[in-house]
Amino acid sequence: MKLFLKYIWLIGIVFSTTTFFAQENDIGTIQPRFTVRGSVIESDTRDPIPHVNIEVNGGGYTTTDMFGDFRIEAKKGDEITIRHKDFETVYYTIQSNERIIVEVQPNKPANYKSKFSKSRIPIFKSLIDSADTYLKKDAKKSIQFIADALLESNSVKENSEAYEVLGDIYMYWKQYDLAVSNYRISIQNRETNDANLKLANAYKLNKNYQESIQTYKDINKTDLSNWQLVSLYEGLGDVYLLTKSYDLSVSAYKEGLQVAQKHLITPKITDLNSKIAQTYNEKGEINEAKGYFKNSLKLANTENKKRAVEEKLKVADFRNNLNDYSNEIILRKEALDDISDIENDSVFDNESALTPQKQNYKIGNAYALQNDFPNAITYLEKSIAEADKKEDVIVQKDATRKLSDVYRDAGDYKKALSIYQDYVSLVDKAYIKKEQEISQAVPDLVKIL
Repeated sequence: MKLFLKYIWLIGIVFSTTTFFAQENDIGTIQPRFTVRGSVIESDTRDPIPHVNIEVNGGGYTTTDMFGDFRIEAKKGDEITIRHKDFETVYYTIQSNERIIVEVQPNKPANYKSKFSKSRIPIFKSLIDSADTYLKKDAKKSIQFIADALLESNSVKENSEAYEVLGDIYMYWKQYDLAVSNYRISIQNRETNDANLKLANAYKLNKNYQESIQTYKDINKTDLSNWQLVSLYEGLGDVYLLTKSYDLSVSAYKEGLQVAQKHLITPKITDLNSKIAQTYNEKGEINEAKGYFKNSLKLANTENKKRAVEEKLKVADFRNNLNDYSNEIILRKEALDDISDIENDSVFDNESALTPQKQNYKIGNAYALQNDFPNAITYLEKSIAEADKKEDVIVQKDATRKLSDVYRDAGDYKKALSIYQDYVSLVDKAYIKKEQEISQAVPDLVKIL
């Protein structure tokens, strides 16, 4: 093979993706992971370069396939290393889920003046990137980009990628049966580890538990990156937990934990300690659960404030299950303070567990279970007010129903009835809102099937 010099350029994700990640990452407390797509090609012939080593510091490892393409999990600020025996190693700091194109130029004589220019972005890849950008924001636009990409597709590989992203869209909009269908189509065109892992997860969420288990088991573990292998064991543990196969669940989680610890995949070490704790809790082995929750909380505190709060809330749920409402309330109040700090720089959507309205509701509920009605009323009213401000109809509805129950239990039946009537109105409002969300997502998704 000829010797190469390297050039790297990026297909930035236009529209609002970069802004979104900046909002969540600039303060250094929230670092979501995402999939980075990329290609390594020869600049003069456009031929792909296979078997290039791709590594994220402290994270995943993969290689380019026969088409020169790769995908790897990363977060903002990670350094990605692109290494091959025939060209100089490339280092690049990840900023968002941009598509990375590494153009490798033939080595030229010293007096040769090379010119570097950005060639036209392939239309198919640009459309796929745009679909990714709008996936969580506008289902209609995202689906239209996939439809356009399929029209531009020139290979089974591109068909596979398009249907995989379509499956991702269905997954986000919780249409799990349709996600399964599209991941299967993707795999029929071209089988990849990523698509198989996604299919297994989609089966799980669609409650096809045996199909999910079998899909996980059929994946060749020797072909997986370290991150993918941990994800496989974690997913398998999740399915076993859902089917109440607690021993198998713990065994799978511990296999994943061993890989994560060996390769220093810190976020997964925390997650798996937490999941082992939750499994022991459901199994009724409380002391084992306490030990692993202690580990997970300690580990989470070494990551970032968001992850620490998430784990604190899981431990609060654990305390609730033990009827230890006093310690549950303490943990949730601490979490509320942390959430307030994080919200100074970030905004959580209403689906997140990290919203003031959800935590005020749960604190109010815990006080109600202690028959501390004045405090219960205070926190439930805070929840209702916050939910109304955030247009979180679901929490507003639930907190209103709970507030009515508290007034009833406190003996104020007139107030309880009045608030219950508010609850009935909110039920209708929640139903209408859900119908609108479904009508927005589903028809547009069905068009390309």
